[in-house]
Amino acid sequence: MLFLLALAACAPPDDVGTRPLSSRKGNDDRASDEIVEERKEKEEAPSTTEPVVNEPVETAPGGMATTYAGTLDATPTVRFGGQGTGGNFCNYDVTLKNVAIEVTVLPSGQVIAATVRDTMIEASVPPCTYSPAPPSDQTFSFTTMTETSAGESQLAFKGAAGNRPATSLVVDLKKVGGSYEASATWHRTDQPDPLDWTVKTKITLGPR
Repeated sequence: MLFLLALAACAPPDDVGTRPLSSRKGNDDRASDEIVEERKEKEEAPSTTEPVVNEPVETAPGGMATTYAGTLDATPTVRFGGQGTGGNFCNYDVTLKNVAIEVTVLPSGQVIAATVRDTMIEASVPPCTYSPAPPSDQTFSFTTMTETSAGESQLAFKGAAGNRPATSLVVDLKKVGGSYEASATWHRTDQPDPLDWTVKTKITLGPR
């Protein structure tokens, strides 16, 4: 009897060593399987993100704009100087060479951009012994457009700060068929009469 009681006292508690070793691992495996299944369902689910569609972009409000361009080797030569309200000076000739005009126009006729480039060439007229001003590249940028009573467009330009001599520029634009006729007027502004000058010319601008 004493021997049986001793064996009972040495037996381990009921909750120790009786749980299967695979139970914790089995629980982990089920958790892992559930995670894999959730990931698979997400991958197979249809995407709710709509595809990106590239819409056509207009160059400017009002439709697609067209650029018209024209060039001229040289304008008519204009003589200035001599006797005037500002005194008596030598006579000089001025010519604008390598003239290039570009105008960007909407179908409505609205001008949205324009540039003008040229090179000013001056020459002294004998018997003047004074040297003429050196050749000078000029650039002009579009500022404003005004509709004229004749149904044409008058474009005002601003000369670059480095233009020599300082010169104003106005261009009257007239639609002729599929092209434009540009009537340009340059005027020297940094000298009074008779050393100021005005150069005028016409250039046909075709679609580029």
